[in-house]
Amino acid sequence: MNIVLIGKCLELYSKHYGAVVDHEGKNVPLHEALKQLRDIADQMTERERPLPSELEDLDPESRVYLRALCTAKEVKSDDVHRATRGILEPADLIDAGLMIKMRAGRGRSYEVKQPAERLTELLEQFRNHGVQSQPNLFGEVERPRGKHQTLFIDRVHLLLGLAEAGENVLPWLDRFRGETPQIRAALEYLEGRSRSLAPTCRKVLGLLEARPLFKGVA
Repeated sequence: MNIVLIGKCLELYSKHYGAVVDHEGKNVPLHEALKQLRDIADQMTERERPLPSELEDLDPESRVYLRALCTAKEVKSDDVHRATRGILEPADLIDAGLMIKMRAGRGRSYEVKQPAERLTELLEQFRNHGVQSQPNLFGEVERPRGKHQTLFIDRVHLLLGLAEAGENVLPWLDRFRGETPQIRAALEYLEGRSRSLAPTCRKVLGLLEARPLFKGVA
């Protein structure tokens, strides 16, 4: 779809070659036009799979992960910069534990960390910080500030990592019950976008739906 869109845009650019100008009236060279055309194509294709309404108020790191990182285990540097432009820096995603820089010999790219790879770190993080989404005096949810605050995608990754490792997910589903609609929406979104995560997403979704039955048996 991207290729078709870029091709059509290039057709128009070629048709008006020499007369294409930017907002300052300067001619737009081909290399700059290609960059802008890729952005246009990306924005148009993103509309085909927008984030669910339940995920509109996510933290920036979780939003970028869902929209740009979840589909691959390796992402080109240019794609990361495009996804984070005006939102945060790639270094913020590294600090959040969502990706790491690839070795120099592999080119300019990042390795996206998978839920199973993050499991030990996430378990320690949640056990040390306790429950993180508590309402304040006015009923608003306050999240702790600082480098080690947990993100929404951390909770999703913890559930997926536990399920993949064959661990008991139910206590954590109960702990995160205040965010059940958002977690369900994220799992369904990931199931449709990530072939590698889809089976585990289905497993956790099944547990999410069966949780009231387990509680009834208990």
